[in-house]
Amino acid sequence: MRIADIGGEEALIALLAGMLPPAPADVDRGIGDDCAVIRIGGAALLVTADTLVEGTHFSFSWHTPAEVGAKLMECNVSDIVAMGGTPAHAVVSVCLPPDTAVETVRDVYAGLVESAARHGVAIVGGDTVHGIEHVYSLTLIGRAGPYGAVSRSGARPGDRICVTGSVGGSAAGLAFLQAGRGRTYAGRHLCPHAVPAPLGQEIARYATAMIDVSDGLATEVRHLCEASGTGALLERDAIPLAPEALAARDLLGCDPYELALSGGEDYELVFTLPQERLAALRRAVPRLAISDIGAMDAKETGVRIRSGGKILGLKGGYDHFVVPSHVQRHSPDSGTS
Repeated sequence: MRIADIGGEEALIALLAGMLPPAPADVDRGIGDDCAVIRIGGAALLVTADTLVEGTHFSFSWHTPAEVGAKLMECNVSDIVAMGGTPAHAVVSVCLPPDTAVETVRDVYAGLVESAARHGVAIVGGDTVHGIEHVYSLTLIGRAGPYGAVSRSGARPGDRICVTGSVGGSAAGLAFLQAGRGRTYAGRHLCPHAVPAPLGQEIARYATAMIDVSDGLATEVRHLCEASGTGALLERDAIPLAPEALAARDLLGCDPYELALSGGEDYELVFTLPQERLAALRRAVPRLAISDIGAMDAKETGVRIRSGGKILGLKGGYDHFVVPSHVQRHSPDSGTS
């Protein structure tokens, strides 16, 4: 039986989680959020890990080594920020083919170091092994912010669903790269940027639940629904489409809403909050674009979207083991994820 046969990545995670013994008393939250929350000496620490694999998450055909390193740091930082925390310390493990040029590794690390400096992260160790392809893995430890660690499970019926910035830009950039159209519209895919921690903490002051957009807007809202025991109704016309997604519509014939809902790797924040808190949040973070895109719903389960007067069910999203053809992430010569 293959992983795809049991339902893909989420089913695999559930299977593995079921094999674990109960978490010890110092673990506030384990599997099921953007980060684990561990209490040590009274402090709440946030722990997350992410891995980039050549041919699945990046390709040296279009990524520079420095962009790979920066992307590795940014996607981990985004997990910490999505729980209202501050990133602090990182360990980096690398798997390198034996014929890897030293300059490549040096430049990957330069991208890591530059991104780490931007977010105040200290790289404190790691591991180096050889293998058949490039694999870069990072574990990041952070501190819970002043408003605590925001989970996925606090949303309540009637809460508004909001997203920062715009979405669909990374998936659009990948589509341009795969079509051989160059890097003009690919910046958000090649070099994503996490929302800065201070802004995430301001959102945490008002939010009831939060998650980052790594696997597509539809998947992230569904995670909030499942964790909180609610449904959600999105308004298609309220979704803030990235300029790159609109360019992909005009130049490649892509559906920009499909890129936003299913593409992923935008690393924006999706969060819920009561309607009456939204104006105060916008005043607190005037330089951060915040779009109200729908509401949590107690009467229905799952994620639905209102489009052209019709309400439709949504699935979508990126899965490492069950990948829709329109969001495949691959290099020209390395196969798909």
